[in-house]
Amino acid sequence: MEIIHGENFIKKIDWWYLKQYFTGRISLFRYYQNIFIKKFGAECQGKVLEIGADQSWSYNNYFPKANEYLHTNIIGDFDLIVDATNMFSIPDNSLDVIVCISVLEHIFEHDKAINEIERVLKPGGKLILTVPFGFPYHDDVDYWRFSRDYFTVAMEKFILHTVTNMGGRLSTIVNTLQRPCGRLTLRYFLYKLLGFLIAIIAIRSDVKDSFPLGYGIFAEKK
Repeated sequence: MEIIHGENFIKKIDWWYLKQYFTGRISLFRYYQNIFIKKFGAECQGKVLEIGADQSWSYNNYFPKANEYLHTNIIGDFDLIVDATNMFSIPDNSLDVIVCISVLEHIFEHDKAINEIERVLKPGGKLILTVPFGFPYHDDVDYWRFSRDYFTVAMEKFILHTVTNMGGRLSTIVNTLQRPCGRLTLRYFLYKLLGFLIAIIAIRSDVKDSFPLGYGIFAEKK
């Protein structure tokens, strides 16, 4: 499997993130995700469908060239009910872009989801996908963690333009100590203070290694 280029989204911590570290809702993982989605979303156009979406965290502003942006899920605030493992209501080769942000780890039959994504995308259609790696258990169900090797094997019907490491082990530590985001109590203060100090170090010292927070994939259907 050819990976055209591998980008490294480390050293992207800035003062905006640090200012909201203690009480804000944006984790370092979400911060990196936003950077990734904004970068590659700007290249996408046409009809965009987001799998597992929640409109309170909408990414449609990151897709200025989109003609239509649909939020899909099976629960919550969405436009359409769509099961990622069986998108029977969506015709073959009908979508220009699929966005799948931190969803695959919650799908037990993740191989079916990848196959369905390939089915509904047009040839040349784009996929923006992110998954956590060095990340705590979260949400109601949390089945999987995926390495970059998984995508090079599972996505043989795609051209992988990038499999991006989202930070290294320092970023993983910072994100873990920041949780839970938006809450600052005595119980969590010392953890967050330590995480904040490590975040300052990570601005200059985090490197791509074997323990990233997660991965970002930008791929194109062959």
